[in-house]
Amino acid sequence: LTPVQVSGLSGVVSVAGERFSGLALKSDGTVWAWGYNPDDELGDGTTTDRLTPVQVSGLSGVVSVAGEAYSGLALKSDGTVWAWGANDNGQLGDGTATERLTPVQVSGLIGVISVAGEGFSGLALKSDGTVWAWGNNQHGQLGDGTTTSRLTPVQVTGLSGVISLAGEIYSGLALKSDGTVWAWGDNTFGGAGDGTTTIRLTPGQVSGLSGVAAFDVWVDFSYGGGEAGTFNAPYDSLAVGASLIATNGTLHMKAGTSSETLTITKPMKIEPCGGAATVGR
Repeated sequence: LTPVQVSGLSGVVSVAGERFSGLALKSDGTVWAWGYNPDDELGDGTTTDRLTPVQVSGLSGVVSVAGEAYSGLALKSDGTVWAWGANDNGQLGDGTATERLTPVQVSGLIGVISVAGEGFSGLALKSDGTVWAWGNNQHGQLGDGTTTSRLTPVQVTGLSGVISLAGEIYSGLALKSDGTVWAWGDNTFGGAGDGTTTIRLTPGQVSGLSGVAAFDVWVDFSYGGGEAGTFNAPYDSLAVGASLIATNGTLHMKAGTSSETLTITKPMKIEPCGGAATVGR
């Protein structure tokens, strides 16, 4: 098994994955999609699977894309957010639970600078440092103090000064300008990093982390059975701060005064990404 080039794409500046399909953002602000499409996740006005990329209908001026499980998100240069695909959990944020074959605007969001998907819900970071969420909330992943799913965005409680965010399947993460990391939602395997396994309906600070410069999360990284020292996807989060060093079979992570050694159970590489380090398979 070796990589193959995705057909017919050039001028791509960013990519994102949905569960069984792909998204690509071109330098001209258009979005292209390919793969599985029974829930309209390609946004081309059909439910036909596509073996090569097709243009997502009606989108221009896009600066960022993100994938949810069976739907897509696009952030435009005017600060609005658009979504398409499955909507049974309200993950399109348009005030309905109706699937959309083509993009619709997420209700009530302006001034957005970043978006992320949480599986069956969405996250948006505004220029004022607040975070907003919508969609499925059965694990508290919207961070509004409830487990009530939302058809339109609600503010994640108690967060300000946020500069970056990320979504896991049933939880969210936010990086603040002071270098602290905050988490909310499902915590069955300690993914909230607060020293407990208690569900977090509102954000709590991840223990022992300071001076964090960037972070990311994994959905399919390593299956180590959860033994100590092994990165256990999809429930664990990785913060990248002062250093991130891979040696033979081991990943050494240090962020501020916190450090951890993780066993690598699959091939991986470290790449520069926007001035920070990211890790990928």
